[in-house]
Amino acid sequence: MNSFLMLTLSMLLAVLTLPGTGCTNKKEAAVDIKAQVQALTGDQDAKLNALVELSKAGPGALPALDKIVALLAEDDPLIRRTAAYTLEQMGPAAKSAIPALEKAMEGATIDVTMAATRAISALKGSSAK
Repeated sequence: MNSFLMLTLSMLLAVLTLPGTGCTNKKEAAVDIKAQVQALTGDQDAKLNALVELSKAGPGALPALDKIVALLAEDDPLIRRTAAYTLEQMGPAAKSAIPALEKAMEGATIDVTMAATRAISALKGSSAK
């Protein structure tokens, strides 16, 4: 399969799966940050659910930044992609995560690379324009 087709399929997969996780809600929601931070140490499902909930908090999830950044080094590409998405939703307040996002792209799957690239752009905010 050529790389263009793989890239297109990965982008389609991301577009189709993120709305189903509730990750497209731009409005910051009331999230129990402390409970979600604790859940980040659980199994894969607990981590994914916590990341999705934290993404809804936007910059309000900043207390979880170090735990989210640590998940960028996980073996599971779904967790890495979702962690990058959560950082993207946190915006410029999480710009200290940029080096970890850049490192997460090394040898990563295309969907992790795309999520990390979007996150870096969001974290750079208006200064990238």
